[in-house]
Amino acid sequence: MRARGAILGRAYNVNDVLALLGDAGFDPDEISLDGPLIEWRGGGAWAWDPGEGN
Repeated sequence: MRARGAILGRAYNVNDVLALLGDAGFDPDEISLDGPLIEWRGGGAWAWDPGEGN
């Protein structure tokens, strides 16, 4: 995952996305996962492969 040109880490679920953005200084309560500021590749906010991650 990248924000402002910096690599933040790898997200395996929506909670990871919010945590990484929070660590980068974004307010997780004000992030719209379906908004125009997030570019999803291979799916969207709710399309995760259950075999990935943990």
